[in-house]
Amino acid sequence: MSMTKLAFRGGLWLTAFSFATQAVSWIATIVVARLLSPDDYGLMAMAFVITGYVKIFYELGVGAAVIQRPHVSDQELSSLFWALILWGGLLSLLCFLFAYPTVAIFREPRLLPVTQASAGLLVLGTMSVVPSSVLRRQMRFKMFGIINAFAAGVACIVMPLMAYLGAGVWTLVGGFYIRAVVTFLMLFYLSGWRPQFRFQHHETVPYLRFGLPVVGGNSLFYVVSQAPVVFGGRAFSPGELGQYSLAMQLAVIPNDKIVSLISSVSYPVFSRLQDDHAAFSRFYLRLSELIAFIVLPLYCGAIFIGGDLIPWLLGEKWAASVLPFRLLCISFLVTTIVSPAHNANTAQGRPHWGLFFNLFCAVTMTIGFYLAAASGNPNYLAIPWAAIYIPAQLAYAFITLRTLDIPVSILLEHLRPSILAAISMLLVLVFLRWSLVAAFPEVSTASAIYVVMAILVGAAWNIAFAFIFCRDFLNSLLQLARA
Repeated sequence: MSMTKLAFRGGLWLTAFSFATQAVSWIATIVVARLLSPDDYGLMAMAFVITGYVKIFYELGVGAAVIQRPHVSDQELSSLFWALILWGGLLSLLCFLFAYPTVAIFREPRLLPVTQASAGLLVLGTMSVVPSSVLRRQMRFKMFGIINAFAAGVACIVMPLMAYLGAGVWTLVGGFYIRAVVTFLMLFYLSGWRPQFRFQHHETVPYLRFGLPVVGGNSLFYVVSQAPVVFGGRAFSPGELGQYSLAMQLAVIPNDKIVSLISSVSYPVFSRLQDDHAAFSRFYLRLSELIAFIVLPLYCGAIFIGGDLIPWLLGEKWAASVLPFRLLCISFLVTTIVSPAHNANTAQGRPHWGLFFNLFCAVTMTIGFYLAAASGNPNYLAIPWAAIYIPAQLAYAFITLRTLDIPVSILLEHLRPSILAAISMLLVLVFLRWSLVAAFPEVSTASAIYVVMAILVGAAWNIAFAFIFCRDFLNSLLQLARA
């Protein structure tokens, strides 16, 4: 079986488990959001500003290095495992101590126990890096999906119960711990990999040399993602910041749950194809086409009905999050489509490109978030994501295409059916909204009738469009699935 077919088969299993998990997670998120207050989400966002930045470094880019290298030995993996555990212990201590400056920055004493309680997550995270990377390198995505689904399922059962019992912000902390512990136990039970009791420092050096630019880029992106929380936390109340925090949490769902899933499958394939230029380029184009096929209708639909969906689903207390939600959806709509550029460059041994890209974003967007917070309007915190991040991602993707000798026109040709499907779906939804208001003026567009109808009509239109105009693409996916 070819590498692409093997990855696609494993990816189907991973997708099936992930979608089932996500359906349960969305329900749990809705239940928890209705039970918790915006203050709880705001406190959690503040608590993870500094400790979350420390968490970026727990992997040291080792996972990407293990997957990218042509050959790895069990001795090298064992040395990496023990080195990461030691590193995780040091980071946990730093995380515990950083709780005090976190309280000072936000002038919020309730943050101290929440921040310190999160320290243990770093050790649990480092213990899972090597076994999870081994599974991905071997393209055992079905097993990876089982582990993630089971861990998320346990967390989704416990978190609503904690929220109902009045745990408040500790519901969110407990969810992270439950998922981390279950993931670690399942990895060691099902992966089949066991570390040897040995450590040789020189065996870790090549992996760290490759991984440090990766983790450096990730750390800079964390600066980008947390800058609005830092400036917004000082300028606005926890409740106002919580509106932005929830908008980000909702808008990033397709990116985190779908595109990240596709990236986790595609990166091992990119790594195995790094020396085959023609196959590498073909895979890049097909991957971009697949992402656009999935993401474009989701984000376009979310932008259109977000103003009705959020108040109906979560309650009127979250109505202020609608505008930042729409701006964030516009940003992620573009950036997810060009996301294969990052994996492609890392797989071909250019992790420093991502480092330079994130350095540029960290400088420019931090300034943008500072100005947004100074404006006095919390909705403006979402503007830099659209005004700065989109052009930066497009420029990065353009440079990558030039490096891979892929004309932009060829990429646009692959994306054209998905773009047309999204545009036509929006026109259908506009007509549906106009017709409903004209025929039934007493029915609010924020009602369950309209929201459910809009979702069903949008989904039906995209399915019909795909079967009529994207038959070749669907047939190729069907052939891979049968293989």
